[in-house]
Amino acid sequence: MTGSTMINSGTPTVAPPSYSQMCGREDGLRNQSPFTQGVYSLINAHSGMAMTPPANNNGTVFGSPMHVGEKQQWRFVSLGGGWIIQSVSSGEYLTLEEAIGDGTTLSTSSFPVTWKVDAYEENVLSMRILRPNGNYALQLTSGGISLLNEVQIAPCRPNEPRQAWLVIEHHEENVETTQPANPLFPSDLAIRQGTIDTGTFNTASIRPWHRPEQDNIRTIHFSVPSSTPYTVLLGIHHLAAYHGVELSLKCDLLSVADNSARLNLKSWGNTIQNSSGCAWLSFPAEDPDFQSGRFESSDYQQTTKPEASTRIAFAHLYAAPPKVVVWLDTIHTDADTIHRIRTYASDISADGFILHLGTWHDTKLRLAGATWAAYSAGRTDICSGSYNTCDVRCYTKPQLENSARIAFGGSYFPKPPRVFLALNSLDIDYQQPMRIDASATDITNTGMTWHINSWDDTIMYAAGASFIAFDQ
Repeated sequence: MTGSTMINSGTPTVAPPSYSQMCGREDGLRNQSPFTQGVYSLINAHSGMAMTPPANNNGTVFGSPMHVGEKQQWRFVSLGGGWIIQSVSSGEYLTLEEAIGDGTTLSTSSFPVTWKVDAYEENVLSMRILRPNGNYALQLTSGGISLLNEVQIAPCRPNEPRQAWLVIEHHEENVETTQPANPLFPSDLAIRQGTIDTGTFNTASIRPWHRPEQDNIRTIHFSVPSSTPYTVLLGIHHLAAYHGVELSLKCDLLSVADNSARLNLKSWGNTIQNSSGCAWLSFPAEDPDFQSGRFESSDYQQTTKPEASTRIAFAHLYAAPPKVVVWLDTIHTDADTIHRIRTYASDISADGFILHLGTWHDTKLRLAGATWAAYSAGRTDICSGSYNTCDVRCYTKPQLENSARIAFGGSYFPKPPRVFLALNSLDIDYQQPMRIDASATDITNTGMTWHINSWDDTIMYAAGASFIAFDQ
C-alpha cells in the first residue's frame, strides 16, 4: 500500500508495538488513511495476538500468538459501501451467527456480512473494524496471553486499545487461497456490481390497447448476459382495464435462460385488460445478501378477514435487520366494490419479517400476491423506499397526476442509478375504468421524481409504490 508503514510479513514481530506506537496518541486513533483491497494480518494493539479463524466448524474467531502465516491472513474486498472479510486459509467469510449485541462472538461461514473499516496511520497503519452503523466494533475479549481469546462485538470505544488492530500486508500473488464451498463472487464483484438488471414490459409492445387479451407473453433480454443463474422478480407498475367486470392481473414468470426470461401478463375470468405493464428486476441467484421471495393468498373474507399475513424467514441470517422492500405482483377484486389492495412489511429482524397482504373496508378481494426483496442495511450501493399519493394530497381529493421529489438518502451513487419500481397499494373507484401508471423521471445520483398517474375519468383515491435504486 503506497505511503503506508507496515510490518514485513516475512519477519514476524515477537514483541508487538504498543498502542501509543500504533495510534500515535493515547486518546484514540488519528490521521485517517486510505485503505485498499488486499490480504492482511490483523494484530491486536493491546496484546499482540493475531486474529485467527475458528479451529473447527462450530468455533469462534479468536486471537492467537502472531506468526502471520496463511491461517492468520484475511482478504478484504470492497463493496463500495463497505467491506467483506474472507479467511485466506478456509475461504469463508467473517460473519455473525447471532443478532448484534455486546459480547456477540464472531464466526466464519459461506455467507458474508458487510463491515466498516476505519484505517488510520501514525507510525504504522492500524484500523478498527465496525458494523456499518459504527456503533459496534471488533474487540479481543481479554487481550491477555491466553491462546483462545475470543474476538467479539462490543460497543465502539475510540480509546479502547483492544479494538485497534495493526495491519500487516501480504502480497496477493504469493497467497494460496481456498475457494469457499459457496463463494460469494464467481468473479470478484460480479454479483454485487454490474449484474443487477432491471427493465419493463408493457403489452403495448405486442398489441394495441383496443385489442384486449388475457394472455400477454413476451421474452425480455438482460443487458448483462451471464451463465450464472438469475433470480427474476416481477411487479405491477401499469394497468388499464374495463369497469363493470372483475379486475385480475398476475405477473407470471414462465421461464428463465442465461440471458433472457419469458413473462406473461395474465388476466382471467371476465376481466377485459386493455393494457398492463410489469417491471422486472434480475440478480444472480447465489448472491446470499440479496434475498427474495413471494407470498400469495386467496384466504380473504369481506370485512371479517380483510388481510392475510405470514412470517417470512430468511434463508441466510443477516447480522442486523436488513432493508426489506415489498410490492404487488397479483391482484383479483370483484366488480362491484372499490379496488383496494396493499402490501407492506413489519417486525423486521435479522432472521425474517412479517409480510402483510390484503384490503380494507368492504372491498371483495379474491386473490393477491406480493414479491419481497431484502439486502443488508449497511450497503450504500443500493437505496430503496416507498411513496404514496397521500404524501402530496389527501385521499378524499382524488386527482389524475401525482408526483414529488424523493432523495436517495444514505446511499452513494457516482452517477444516476438504475431504478426498479412497482405498485404496493391501490385505492381506485370501480365505477369507471381502472387506469394507473407508476414511473420516475429526472433521476440523478441524489434522487428522482416519482409519478403515479391516471387519465380520463378514472377516480384514483390513492396509490403507492416501492422502489429499488442501484449503482449501474
